[in-house]
Amino acid sequence: MVVAFLLSLADRGASQGVIRPTGPGVTAAPSASDAPYQPAEPTAHYGSYPVACDSLRALVRRALGRWSHLAGWRRTREPFRFVLNEGADTTIAVPCLRMSYAHHDSTAPGYDEIEGRLRQAGWTIDDRYDADGTDGTVFVLLCREAMVEIDARWEGGDDSDTTYVPPPGQSLTLRCVPRFPRHVP
Repeated sequence: MVVAFLLSLADRGASQGVIRPTGPGVTAAPSASDAPYQPAEPTAHYGSYPVACDSLRALVRRALGRWSHLAGWRRTREPFRFVLNEGADTTIAVPCLRMSYAHHDSTAPGYDEIEGRLRQAGWTIDDRYDADGTDGTVFVLLCREAMVEIDARWEGGDDSDTTYVPPPGQSLTLRCVPRFPRHVP
């Protein structure tokens, strides 16, 4: 008998393992994890996508504090890949509030301060968009009207060289788009 180990993320940074027996003659009962993934419903509610964008901008400004002048904001229309469920996704052009921010100072706030501020305001993580590596992270947070993709990059260095100390700093791109499907014009 082969044992398959499936990992489901209940929340960013926390995991729970599910073990299911598989193999000839083994029939597994359907489980809750077989249902399509649905992110937790956010408590952040602004009434419309434009108001959600304005609120996001204010939350990010507070998270960055005295460094907020380094953030460049612009409204665009650009392609965004919406992950709907297992393997199903679609890319469409949508309104977008884009922010670019970079610093090279170890005392400057980064993506974790922005994520913390948004979570405190009731935004929730959508694990379908998570990607982490030694040189950065990408994740999506949701409010009821919008979703914000945060793409953070830094110099991660060489994992095999224990003497290398990467320089401080981060480069962030934030993209806020309407939620799919009901909020996409």
